[in-house]
Amino acid sequence: MARSTFREAGAYLSLLGLLVLAGCTPGYEELPTYRYRLTVELATPQGVRSGSGVIEVHTWQAGPQTIPSPGAIRTREDGEAIVIDLGRQGLVFALMRAGNFMDWPGSVARSLIPSVKGDTYDVRGAEIAAIKAMRGVREVPPTFASGSSQLQNWPDLVRFADRSRPETIRWIGPLPPGRIAPFAVAIRRVTFEIVDAPVTRTINRRLPWLSDAAGETRLPTDLDRAGLDPFIPPLSSFDFTRNVDR
Repeated sequence: MARSTFREAGAYLSLLGLLVLAGCTPGYEELPTYRYRLTVELATPQGVRSGSGVIEVHTWQAGPQTIPSPGAIRTREDGEAIVIDLGRQGLVFALMRAGNFMDWPGSVARSLIPSVKGDTYDVRGAEIAAIKAMRGVREVPPTFASGSSQLQNWPDLVRFADRSRPETIRWIGPLPPGRIAPFAVAIRRVTFEIVDAPVTRTINRRLPWLSDAAGETRLPTDLDRAGLDPFIPPLSSFDFTRNVDR
């Protein structure tokens, strides 16, 4: 009997491992997936420059009996930072994050739909239905109200002095009030459009070291090294490309 129990326990653990590897968690329901094209326009001394990319968002919601967090939401974003080519000034990267809002790529669409009211277990499904029903290009507001807080809703910007060397990363913005930007570039507009197109996968050609980065490799910026970064959350390789659960 004990041997049979051990076999059953082993089978359960094996199944659980397979579910985790597949991106599933027992007790979670997968909601519809959607893809969107994010376009970032920059104002530069040479005029407006832009770049775009397609990002895919997967969402799971815990059921009412799930322990310890019934109704909890998990997302997985599949995509990469937006690359804006400034010609002789090099490339600017609009990251897959917005300040402290690390789940921003999976949440930005919610800033473009009316607030959804209702039962906890129905709200996110209704939100995704509204997102998938959007047509045409929408402008993304620079901030997003979440409860009593205003969250940053435009991506962070960085560049590299030498793209082959991650240690040469340079922070562009946003910057705290009163700090002068050393690189005269700022976001002019961000747009969002629901699309049925392949997820963008070009960044490894732009940043050859990225495919070898282990896990969420920490990337100290020039402001980190100067001790000037209390305003800026730490950067990592995860901000450039991701396909993992959050």
